[in-house]
Amino acid sequence: MAVSGVRQIAEAAGIGDAARIARSAKALRRISLVLGLLGALLLAALAFPVSNFTFGDSQHAGGIALLCLAVFLRIVSSGQNALIQGLRDIADLARINVLTGFFGTVVSIPLIYLFDAQAIAPTVVAIAAVTSLYLVVQQTDRRTRAANVGSPVWQGRDRPAEARLVLTVYPVG
Repeated sequence: MAVSGVRQIAEAAGIGDAARIARSAKALRRISLVLGLLGALLLAALAFPVSNFTFGDSQHAGGIALLCLAVFLRIVSSGQNALIQGLRDIADLARINVLTGFFGTVVSIPLIYLFDAQAIAPTVVAIAAVTSLYLVVQQTDRRTRAANVGSPVWQGRDRPAEARLVLTVYPVG
């Protein structure tokens, strides 16, 4: 999904077709949402058999069922990452990877320290939630900046140098 989504969006961005970018992005978001829901529902439905197969008992079925949230969030996040990568917004992609890694670490270390092995599933969910939350904030910030500048499609390399400077020095919103 991510590879074909990146390719479709990159092709549209390469020729500057804003309508095709929007259609591809919408399709990518929908597919990500559907696949995330299917993956989460499938894992939740199979939590007991997966626990029995993995651990030899059903004691960890609750933790496995909790992981369905992480599955959903990671699949939806990967769709958003594919969109950013397809738009060739490498600076945002690097920022996302560094900041979500940092915040994921900040969230996970105290959980593991305080709750030991019982925190593994909640930590995986927390890291997925941090990533998804950051992507939502980043996307909202991008839309706000685009609305304030007055351009319907205001993406990375399409911005004039002056606008990049203004948005960097004086963030809007």
